[in-house]
Amino acid sequence: MDHNRRPQGWGVPQYIDEYTALTQEILSANVLQNSTAFVGPSVCCDKDGFFLTDILNAGYLDAERSQHISLITAQKYPANNCQLSGVTNSQDIFANFLNHTSAQSLTSGYANDIATVRAAGKDFFMMEMNTASCGGFPGLSDSFGAALW
Repeated sequence: MDHNRRPQGWGVPQYIDEYTALTQEILSANVLQNSTAFVGPSVCCDKDGFFLTDILNAGYLDAERSQHISLITAQKYPANNCQLSGVTNSQDIFANFLNHTSAQSLTSGYANDIATVRAAGKDFFMMEMNTASCGGFPGLSDSFGAALW
């Protein structure tokens, strides 16, 4: 999802450069007891050109960077509640969360990425997988039905 907090044209190469620079800055400060304490990229929300696959294919797990990464992470939400494209009535979509296949389809898109991550000797961790981005939907995300989902 684009919140317009980055300049036009900012993308995966700039993200990797910033991640690398910040990692090196932290490592050079010599404040970590474990130099493999880093996780990332924690991508979210199906932004064209910024999928986990795009980041992995751009060299995120190259040897230099990878030695400091303990987990590859992502977030996934089936719905958007950031009100960037209108307002969704949570009761209209509640039935989408009352079946097992919705959770399966939500995670199945990561199968190839997880294989890439595992081949690099890293673990994959789903940081968050909730009903909707931006705090969820009142009356849905805080319901017993969503907890079962």
